[in-house]
Amino acid sequence: MKEDKTRRGSKVKKRHFYWWFGLGLLFFSSFYVDIWHTPNPISRALPVLTYHETSTLEIGRYQQISLDKSKIGDRYYSDKAPLPTFLTIPIYELSSSLGKDEWNYEKKPFVSAPTWYKRLSYIILLGSLLCAALPFALLIFMSFKISKEEFKWKPTLLVLGLFGTYVFVYSGTFFNHLLSGTCLALAVFFIQDPKRIWLSGLLCAMAFLTEYTLGLFAVLLPLFLIKRPHLWRNLLLFGLGLLPAMLIYAWYNYTLSGNPFTFVFYYTDFETFSEGIKQNYGFGWPSVESISGLLFSPYMGILWFFTPFVFYLIYCFKAGIQSQLKSPVLISSLALFALISAYFIWWGGYSWGPRYLIPMACIVALHAARIWEKKSLRLYGLIVLGIGFVIHLAAKSTVLFLIPDRLSEQGEASYPFSDVIWKALKQGNFNANNLFTWVFDLDPKLSAASFLVLFLIWITSLEWIYRRSHL
Repeated sequence: MKEDKTRRGSKVKKRHFYWWFGLGLLFFSSFYVDIWHTPNPISRALPVLTYHETSTLEIGRYQQISLDKSKIGDRYYSDKAPLPTFLTIPIYELSSSLGKDEWNYEKKPFVSAPTWYKRLSYIILLGSLLCAALPFALLIFMSFKISKEEFKWKPTLLVLGLFGTYVFVYSGTFFNHLLSGTCLALAVFFIQDPKRIWLSGLLCAMAFLTEYTLGLFAVLLPLFLIKRPHLWRNLLLFGLGLLPAMLIYAWYNYTLSGNPFTFVFYYTDFETFSEGIKQNYGFGWPSVESISGLLFSPYMGILWFFTPFVFYLIYCFKAGIQSQLKSPVLISSLALFALISAYFIWWGGYSWGPRYLIPMACIVALHAARIWEKKSLRLYGLIVLGIGFVIHLAAKSTVLFLIPDRLSEQGEASYPFSDVIWKALKQGNFNANNLFTWVFDLDPKLSAASFLVLFLIWITSLEWIYRRSHL
């Protein structure tokens, strides 16, 4: 009787932990929401707006405000992979039918702004929540759920494994990388489960529909099935999961360009990129500059911007590098790194950190619990990720991802923290696109301080509840 009561009490505590964990993740991943009209979000949001106004994805009436667009004949379209737009359209249409179709925040630049501008801002907000904040929170939650081992600092390390990295900056932005990265990370996880191979294929399809470059994994992931029993059955299951992406792309490409096999971004109208895109879609061979830049440089180095990768490499060597060479996690991460280092704009334009490598970061983050099971790494992880959290929050609460690249008028910010972030902090230029400024009209600087205090309270209480319910 006493044991039953203890067991029920433990279940209740665990339920409380997961509620507090999930709600906290949703709140903090959505606290800063980007509604700035920058090229990437605009390109994804405009087809949502034109579909609402004219029931078409053609953006010609607004093409002058979009840098990232494709011109096919005399028509203009977004040059982005379509899934983020497709997901946002029904959400916006539902919101519009309920009477909410524009952003009415009574602050500059929204005062006296035209209706289309307010609608576009609201669409970017919805897309930022749906395609970035939600996947970001889900990824952390799933990284905890799939790990069966319990150990001290587990929730803190898994939360900081993304909040303490550059990936946090892209939570709440209408980019594609977090949605595609979360789908890809889960596809890599499920390819290891014989009962969910079809789900791996489906998630791989969603990643591909969200980010063109991830089509690589439609070929790579099935290779992990070769030495398993029932090869042809497994390949069929993976293929059935992948099939929707092939059909949707064929339909989408044919509808817009008349050719089911040519991706829309091949027709990009941005002069700086159009010539490179037409040479093998912008891919060549990795260069010393791109490899060193994506690995070590203070401008884009993954080892600086996503420090869990350093700990993952240490884990691989400790576990035996030969055994890890068969791991879908390591192989998938290295394959994506090689692919992006072969891209002609490997640095990704204006960005905080190597944004094209966010899916790689997501793969490692989902499987990060195995790193922290090594007790010897935990203290170092807490220190490094804690410092990282402060640095990336500084970026998030000031300029977000807007770090000048080599093609900009300002020139490349080779040391982005000292060149851009530190200056913004000293000048008091804080990001007003946050929940407390919108709702309570709180000064953006105080909102940033409030975020930090509330986050520390939440993570401390989360760790306390975890130890009472799990250890």
